[in-house]
Amino acid sequence: MSSPTSPAPAAPAAAPASAAAPYAPDPRVRWGAPAGLVAILAVAAIFAALLGILSLTHLDPDWADLLAWVIGYGAVLVAVLVVTRTRGTGSLVADYGLRFRWYDILVGIGSGMALLVVTAPLTVLVEGLFGAKPVSNDVAAGDDGWWLLINGFIAVAIVAPFFEELIFRGLLLRGIRNSILRGAAGEPTRGRRATAAILAVGLSALLFAAAHLREGIGSPVTMVTLGLTTLCLGIVNGVYAAKLGRLGPGIVTHMTFNLIAATFATLNAHA
Repeated sequence: MSSPTSPAPAAPAAAPASAAAPYAPDPRVRWGAPAGLVAILAVAAIFAALLGILSLTHLDPDWADLLAWVIGYGAVLVAVLVVTRTRGTGSLVADYGLRFRWYDILVGIGSGMALLVVTAPLTVLVEGLFGAKPVSNDVAAGDDGWWLLINGFIAVAIVAPFFEELIFRGLLLRGIRNSILRGAAGEPTRGRRATAAILAVGLSALLFAAAHLREGIGSPVTMVTLGLTTLCLGIVNGVYAAKLGRLGPGIVTHMTFNLIAATFATLNAHA
């Protein structure tokens, strides 16, 4: 027992907001939906300008494709790093959920294959409505040799899924969720948390699908097919990101989906 003159024990330090309200954004994270939208628009503008410049050059198409991949996804990396270092914790893991578990491989492979099975009837339905077949969006599907491997598979099945999940399901999805939850006074209610998750998943999936529509310009059946398949992919990966708090399952799902699609496109091109 302490004596009457001994100092009173110090009061425990106040718990950080993220501990007291586990569904609230980390107080160190100061970015939301506007930062995500600005980042995506900036990357899109850089990519569009790059494609315009490359179309005016006489650069070999294979080198032009490779250059577009490097600069385009380099811009994605710069965008997410700028946001996390200026408005976040500085950690891609803490801010965007960029982490993996060993079983994400199994989940992702299974989800990617299941998505292809689910979206196949949608493709058939769209083909029937338009009376035409979609054009492959794999720019290297008809090429041979190393360029087929680099532009047709490494870029499509490895590079693109990683960076697209990082900006759409990491930066944008979490940004939308952060903005909605910050509007609550105190700890967000269960209904507000559900609303934030649904809107974050849905809006990020819609923008993800919209970003792919340019690959089908000139072919309505391709645009509709791309829109529907990428929307389905975006919703599934958004649910993983929102529910599990990490990008691992979505990245592997995206890789599996793109790899199988690129393989079929290549086989059809060489049939």
